[in-house]
Amino acid sequence: MNDNERNKHKTWYLKNRESVLKKLKEYRINNRVKIKEYFDKTKEHRKENMRLWYLKNRESVLKNRKEYRKNNQIKINKYLNENKERINSNSRKYYKENKKDLYIYKRNYLLKKKYGIDFKEKLCIYSNQMKKCLICNKEYPINKLMVDHCHNSNKIRGLLCRKCNLAIGCFYDDIKILNRAIVYLGGDN
Repeated sequence: MNDNERNKHKTWYLKNRESVLKKLKEYRINNRVKIKEYFDKTKEHRKENMRLWYLKNRESVLKNRKEYRKNNQIKINKYLNENKERINSNSRKYYKENKKDLYIYKRNYLLKKKYGIDFKEKLCIYSNQMKKCLICNKEYPINKLMVDHCHNSNKIRGLLCRKCNLAIGCFYDDIKILNRAIVYLGGDN
């Protein structure tokens, strides 16, 4: 469609806007069930198309979003202040309905961010250790074992219980200090 056709179309629409909107509203009312069925049937397809489009245009979307927020900070703050209770209510409702999914997402996000692994990899390490802390050798559920890693190389050493992980941290991961502690504990004090 060239500019001339676009202008004609726009002019016609502006002239007939009220009747177009009225017909559209009537159509939606008369075909409510049909429209709902169509949207239900094509939901996954539309969702996938939106995901692909977003991946393709991610950079520009994020740039535009950042620019919009920068240019409309006052407008955004005003909206947030005026709708604070509704936003908080919706957030609480969403959290309540999706608590388990949010927990799983947060757990995976933190594991990936801190250690570069996901929960499946932690589960694999857990089963290889036979569900035990590598230092005290006590059996623990997976959520009670923490990922231990070398702070210099970021390499994962294994899973430790909270006490053992804190103890290693208190000794600054230094073998010399640990050996002095062993000698100290073995002495007749």
